[in-house]
Amino acid sequence: MSDNNIDSSEVIHIHSQIVCSSFNADGSCVCIGTKSSFSIYNTNPATKRFTNSKQGGLRVIELHYNSALVACVPTGEKAGVSPRKLILFDCIQNKKLSELAFPSTIRMCHMNNENLLVILDSQLYIYDIWSLALMTLIEIEKGGYVSLSTGIKSILSAPIPSNNVGCISIFEYSRSEIKKLCDIQAHKNKIASSYISTSGHLIATCSSNGTLVKVFSTADGVLIGTYRRGFHHVFVNSISICPNDEYLSVGSSSGTVHIFAIKSNHNDNNPNHNHNNLNNERQSTNSRNSIEKSTSNHNNNNNNNHNNSSNDALKGVKSNAESSHYGLKLAHEFRIFERLNRSSSQNKTTIIAMCSEFNGSMLTEAMNAGYDGFIAKPIDVADLLSIVLMCDSKKNTIDKNSL
Repeated sequence: MSDNNIDSSEVIHIHSQIVCSSFNADGSCVCIGTKSSFSIYNTNPATKRFTNSKQGGLRVIELHYNSALVACVPTGEKAGVSPRKLILFDCIQNKKLSELAFPSTIRMCHMNNENLLVILDSQLYIYDIWSLALMTLIEIEKGGYVSLSTGIKSILSAPIPSNNVGCISIFEYSRSEIKKLCDIQAHKNKIASSYISTSGHLIATCSSNGTLVKVFSTADGVLIGTYRRGFHHVFVNSISICPNDEYLSVGSSSGTVHIFAIKSNHNDNNPNHNHNNLNNERQSTNSRNSIEKSTSNHNNNNNNNHNNSSNDALKGVKSNAESSHYGLKLAHEFRIFERLNRSSSQNKTTIIAMCSEFNGSMLTEAMNAGYDGFIAKPIDVADLLSIVLMCDSKKNTIDKNSL
């Protein structure tokens, strides 16, 4: 990656093929598993926190909040390890704490403060994370996507075989019990991705078509909003909701990230919502003015050829009429990534299009698409559009002043 204008402390370079990756619950760390090792990095500043090559390659890795506990699943390429085993690893002591064996390959795992979820092809195991006692086993739709909230409220979503296609069941659970809250007929097609907000109040879903994203209340299944990502079928490999439940980000195999403002009455129950409403409107107005000013200055200072390159860059940031103010309000939880066009052409524009809330598959997809590393510096999302416009199409660099 060309980083002439970027401080090296803000960039993490990955020099091996990435197999899996994930952020911890608050986005302060990112875990990256390669074919031969795994590493944990702080995201701000971008510094290496831990690395281990003795475990070999990993297919799944999750960090428990900001602790030293890591749950990982081997790729199975190294002798003596199996993708049917989940390993709990202590990064401080640099040793394996425990190991759980399963009847088939582990697809993914999730952790919150109380529970460990292990997802196989058609089964979901729920453990008490501290005692590792098995709480319950749930049969799920084959290849179904499972989501877990990471806040105080433990909310789980899973597609159950008895449900219709595109339907998910919402559960609330604790160490002692699990109860179903509702069933949501979210889509006509199979659900490809979902995300439960940190608060546990909202769930965002997307079907295998990848054109529409829907947000529902987890309490009763009421539809909060529908957001159009596009008209062409793509694989949505990343959905996230920011911690205050106001913004939704969607990343897909098309290489774009959409940011939507969630219009919802559920915020009326939040005592801080009405108090902050005026400030939110002011910030949104300032964001729009900033974008309009940046766009105007850019158009006045560049010729038609450069404008064409900028229009190409804008394909990396999209929205629609349903996304209030384009969702470009100050949002410190978002981070950006730089993607350099690998074409031999000299007139290609650098595209900015990633955020920290996406899951591991999105980061893997990004790296496989040509990322050498990522910028972990927090950014005002209102500046996202202007940064894309300020990218130098010849040097493939970013003006650091814009960060």
